[in-house]
Amino acid sequence: MKLRSTAQFESVFGFRCSRSNQLMAVHAAPNTIGISRIGLSVSKRVAGGGVMRNRIRRRLREMFRKNRPALPTGFDFVISVRSAKLPVGNMLDSMALELFAQVILKVNRRKSGDIGGAARE
Repeated sequence: MKLRSTAQFESVFGFRCSRSNQLMAVHAAPNTIGISRIGLSVSKRVAGGGVMRNRIRRRLREMFRKNRPALPTGFDFVISVRSAKLPVGNMLDSMALELFAQVILKVNRRKSGDIGGAARE
């Protein structure tokens, strides 16, 4: 499933839990529907025309679809693309899964109230 409305995106951004690298940022928030959903943000500044932006979105949706069994349920994710030079195939999967794992850990720590001794992560 996809996040579609502005309110859904704002709820994920409002939870303020993210991890990033040079190519993308993954934001996450828990949801109450029991399934994981994804929203994609690819700006014109990053990827230029619509053809390239849609190609990037298709690649990220496919990556999410393939790796959905490895992800826990009950989370909303928003991927913000920072560069159009995303890796292909398994490299994209492993990079995204690493960011998903980091942000899920951060969300779970926040839900349990454990800040890990750090004022800001």
